[in-house]
Amino acid sequence: NRNLCAAPVNGIGSKADPRWDNFRRNLGYILRYSRKLNLANVAPSSSLCSTHYCLAQTPSAGAEYLAYAPFGGAFTIDLSAMPSSRKLTVEWFDPASGETVSQNSIPAGSSSQSFRAPFTGDAVLYLVDAEGHK
Repeated sequence: NRNLCAAPVNGIGSKADPRWDNFRRNLGYILRYSRKLNLANVAPSSSLCSTHYCLAQTPSAGAEYLAYAPFGGAFTIDLSAMPSSRKLTVEWFDPASGETVSQNSIPAGSSSQSFRAPFTGDAVLYLVDAEGHK
């Protein structure tokens, strides 16, 4: 029962099985952020984000954070690795719809910066020091 597509030919369906559409979309979302992040430099850091789901690199210039809030709502991120003179661009991603929402840049430097997604449900937040990001 592994291949439940209609009328398979040699075990291969003639078109994509719609049951896997959500999976394919999510692989695309992962690819999108893997191209934004400097994956060679980010590392998991459960201590930087109150949700405990965060990939980050935290130099004094060029920092970036990818945080996941599994239930949305309010959460905090420690942005104190960078001075408050640096600005971070803010991008929200809604995994349910695939939509992104950009917001005004924020200053770095806070040890407990609060965030709340502009939509309900799961949320991903991407913060980056665009001026210093390579």
